[in-house]
This record gives sequence, structure tokens and C-alpha cells, in this order.
Amino acid sequence: MPRYVLAVHTRPVPGLEADYHRWYDQVHLAEVLGVPGFVGAQRLAACEPFRHNEFVATYSIESDDIDATIAEFDRARALLRTPPSLDPESVSFRLYRVIGGQ
Repeated sequence: MPRYVLAVHTRPVPGLEADYHRWYDQVHLAEVLGVPGFVGAQRLAACEPFRHNEFVATYSIESDDIDATIAEFDRARALLRTPPSLDPESVSFRLYRVIGGQ
């Protein structure tokens, strides 16, 4: 089955970092992993000198129909609660197809 990685770059609103991390770790990752085809998730923090958006969540996806899987993700995303601690201007998405590795 084809594998993909969805990378979602975000950052918290200054001063609301604790709420942002709590929401991501205790609520949001599980919500996204409820979408069919999403099989794993991890969060990463940027290190110097490569800091643009400070954090990225990567979601492992297994799907024979990635367009349908992403459409389902978009439908689910519309129903998810976005906390005031997430800076909406920071959110960006990039989808990668796994082509190799161990």
C-alpha cells in the first residue's frame, strides 16, 4: 500500500505555549489519528539555525486513494476544535509520498 507523510507546521500564540502543547498532545493527535488511513503521528520542535515555524506534526498515512484520504481529513478538520493558543497564520501543510528508506 502506498505510504505518505503529511507535515503540518504550526506555532503557538505567544504566552499560550502550555495550552498549545497540551491541546496538541492530549486532544489533536488522537483526533487526526481517527481519520481512516492515518496510522501514526509525531511532533517535532525546530532547532537553530533552521527556525521558521517552530513546530511540525508529521502524520504517517497508508492509502490506496490518497485523494479520498485527504478529502476525509479535510472533512474531519472542519469539525475539530481549534484552540485560541494556535496561531492560525502559522498553519501550513505539505504532503509527501514515501519513495524509500528503511
